Amino acid sequence: MTGTTGYIEVAGRAEHGMRDVLRGSAINLVGGAVTGLATFVLAFALTRTLSAADVGVFYASTSLFLLVTALGQLGTSTGLVYFIARDDAASGGQRRAAYVLVAARPVLVIALGTSALIAIFAPQLSALLSNGGSGLTLPLRLVSGFVVFAAVLNLCTSASRGLGTMTPTALFDQTIRPVLQIGLVLWAVPTGDIGLVVLGWALPYMPCALASLRWWRRHGAPIRESGSAARASSTVGREFWRFTAPRALAGVAQMAMQRLDILLVGAMAGLAEAAIYTVATRFHVVGQLPGMALSRATQSRLAAALMDPDRTEARRLYQVATCWLVLAVWPFYLTLVLASDHLLRIFGADYVEGAGALVLLSLTMLVATGCGMVDNVLTMGGRTSWNLYNVLVALTVNLGLDLLLIPDLGLMGAAIGWSAAILCANLIPLAQIAFAMRLHPFGAGTLTAMVLALLWFGALPGLVTVSFGLGPWVAIAAWLVAVAGYLASAWPLRSTLHIEIPSRTGRTTS
Repeated sequence: MTGTTGYIEVAGRAEHGMRDVLRGSAINLVGGAVTGLATFVLAFALTRTLSAADVGVFYASTSLFLLVTALGQLGTSTGLVYFIARDDAASGGQRRAAYVLVAARPVLVIALGTSALIAIFAPQLSALLSNGGSGLTLPLRLVSGFVVFAAVLNLCTSASRGLGTMTPTALFDQTIRPVLQIGLVLWAVPTGDIGLVVLGWALPYMPCALASLRWWRRHGAPIRESGSAARASSTVGREFWRFTAPRALAGVAQMAMQRLDILLVGAMAGLAEAAIYTVATRFHVVGQLPGMALSRATQSRLAAALMDPDRTEARRLYQVATCWLVLAVWPFYLTLVLASDHLLRIFGADYVEGAGALVLLSLTMLVATGCGMVDNVLTMGGRTSWNLYNVLVALTVNLGLDLLLIPDLGLMGAAIGWSAAILCANLIPLAQIAFAMRLHPFGAGTLTAMVLALLWFGALPGLVTVSFGLGPWVAIAAWLVAVAGYLASAWPLRSTLHIEIPSRTGRTTS
């Protein structure tokens, strides 16, 4: 009887956890959909109205902004979620303010310093990033003024996720910010002034940061030092940075892998080539959104689940999240593989040059997403040093191949380097998780989702291509049939695919 009761309690906690994950993922997916749409609208507006060189200036300056912003976070986006979630579970959030204070001080100091350095050394950075050109000087100085606001936005939204709510992240960072950016950029583009375009992209960080700060003051804890927070901060500081420091270095390496290749292509092959590479890789920004939504929604729940030596709930979270990830993104990446030329032609004939890079990265992402959120599992399991070593290996591979291949292969060399790095960053931790934690993502749901995606978005379009070729209208027709077949096949298998989530009343809903 005791064993049965224990099983029911574990199952109940798992079901409740999956409801929370699904709810949080849905909120993030809505915000992610807005961000993804904004990404394509922005790319389309820029490529259709500006020269490739000006598009390269825009993406080089904004990439540097995002790179230094991520570096300056020092891993606190993960550390805040980890410690606030665990503290709320253990003590009701008594040290919540102290954790935020410990994280905020160095992040804000670094943001102020970085902003000043970019503004001062903008001419030198422009020459370095654009083969001796000066076109980046003004855009870099304009974006430098908003680094602090980006830091505040990231701090507040990360802390809110530690409370288990995705609303501030989805509202301020994923919805309001990109919508404002699109509006201001579309207003600025007709002027032809690239500095004004870049300013329109950066300006929304200010109101979104202030709004997120106001939310945290009302719903979380004030970001100011009270007496209790001051006493607690000296206690929690060492604990916080012992966990977060490896993650900070890992975050530096991860962002370098995502953004540094754009800067290297611009520096070694020219800004026009960098523009083509950036537009081709924008598809992968969209493809990463479901994974980011699931990752953010599962972080706090996974941190708590991994405290249980049994790890039953952690195993279920990992496998179900991977199943949902494959179900959502494999059709997308398979579509990119088969229709890369047609999709890039939307942005102009010059951008079709990036089709090879798009295909290679799409195939790589099939492998990466099939591994699930491996770095999330390692980090929330307290193994941040392992995650750091993995990311440093991946970054070394990326930089080595980029420096070796970009001079001769241009953007394709960058794609090869990034693909190799992605494989290292996913396959190595996959093996570590299997060995150290006895966890893996390959449940029945994950394997079923893989087969369905390969059948409808791989085999079917491949057969159509062999039979009729893959012109634009044939591709659209094949894709519509694939979507219908995919949904029709998934519905009878909804229990295996974990689409059925127990409701609050205990009934199963679809």
